[in-house]
Amino acid sequence: MANNLKLEIGEFLLIIPPDNKVNSEVSPIKKVFDSDYGCSYSGNLTPHITLTNFLQYEMMENRIVQRLESFSKSIRPFNIDLRGFGGFPAHSVYINILRKRPIVEIVKGIRSNFTHILKFDEKYKPVFVTTPHLTIARGMTKTQYDRAFSEWRDKQFDSGFYANKMMLLKRLPGSRYHIVKSFSFTGDDFTGFQLELPF
Repeated sequence: MANNLKLEIGEFLLIIPPDNKVNSEVSPIKKVFDSDYGCSYSGNLTPHITLTNFLQYEMMENRIVQRLESFSKSIRPFNIDLRGFGGFPAHSVYINILRKRPIVEIVKGIRSNFTHILKFDEKYKPVFVTTPHLTIARGMTKTQYDRAFSEWRDKQFDSGFYANKMMLLKRLPGSRYHIVKSFSFTGDDFTGFQLELPF
């Protein structure tokens, strides 16, 4: 039975989580998108910035966690500034990140060091986010997007937080995401990783 469980396929999500202040500012907006525009996914997950998502066998989880633990030590904490709203026509609305490059460099580091253990097969490859953003709603219909974006694109939002960790989340078929592990950014161990963030 245990062996069968280890062969289950999980959907993994690697994110940078905002602090409690930003969560308290963003969560009510996500609820508005749920109630006013019918974007049910908007209320299902706490605010986050996605770095990568992928499918993988559960038996690979420990190896991935160990590698991410080492990698996170090569990253120095940094500030993330959030301002205004943007969209991916015609399916997603998000909060803009002003300085994207530090996050892009982390994603590049993950792609270059981890693709071989994140890749499930040729059909289901890991997705690496090249335009960092804080999602408000995704998977919208064109009608939902057009209405919501026209009402929110000029609204003010100005906040930010100190990014000092990333989190690996996982869900199995039919279940909700849960936290696998949190990885602190310490910037004190560069062994085996070439990651230079612009500060």
